[in-house]
Amino acid sequence: KKKIAILYSGGKSFGGIEQYLVSLLNNVKDESVEFEVLSLGNWDLTQRLKEIGVNPVIFSDRRINPRVVSEIGKYLRAHNFDLLVSQGTVSNAYARAISWIYKIPNLVTVHSNQADDYSNPIVRTIYGFVDRAFRFSTVKYIAVSKYIRSKMIESGISAKNISVIYNGVDFVEAVSRPHKRLVIGSVGRLHQVKGFDLLIEAFSLLENRRLRLKIAGNGDELDNLKSLANELGVGDRVEFVGFQKDI
Repeated sequence: KKKIAILYSGGKSFGGIEQYLVSLLNNVKDESVEFEVLSLGNWDLTQRLKEIGVNPVIFSDRRINPRVVSEIGKYLRAHNFDLLVSQGTVSNAYARAISWIYKIPNLVTVHSNQADDYSNPIVRTIYGFVDRAFRFSTVKYIAVSKYIRSKMIESGISAKNISVIYNGVDFVEAVSRPHKRLVIGSVGRLHQVKGFDLLIEAFSLLENRRLRLKIAGNGDELDNLKSLANELGVGDRVEFVGFQKDI
């Protein structure tokens, strides 16, 4: 079997990367590949993975810990892993250092345009520098959309090293049900880059007051979005239902 390690560095909320990994590990049935998740600490993701029968290996109780580079590198070498996969700025930084020192190929899955992820210009600049400085040790990229691929090429990554693979979803047959009003649903991490403010502004322009908007997800923008809904006069018709395991 090909042994593939997936390095996860944690996150404040359960978002796209986390859902991507749960879906991947829950649905891949290729007997020629063996996956193992290496996590820097216990997070919502590690608990969800245990529920589906995947037991992550925990290497640290915090995200910033330079010693894990040697710990993980030695572990990968001792267990003969063929590939180290990472996603996200922190995870990529660790994985690239491990790849460079221990000569284990690194593949990066890119879920978003990094320039849009950080509102703080100092953080955005530092993370951008780190990403560019250490990307030399990454041998292959997966982009989750053509748009992301175009942004990666603009940043200097060779097009031949990028494959576009869209996120998969579980197929669920739609079932209609009687209703007195139409409900518009949206799901995602409540982060500025997701544009929920635009959704609420658009919703406020609709004249049909029987419409309702339900937003599933959590994140730092919750209070701001609630305030916006109230300011636009639709606070009584916009419902924030929080994080939902079974969308």
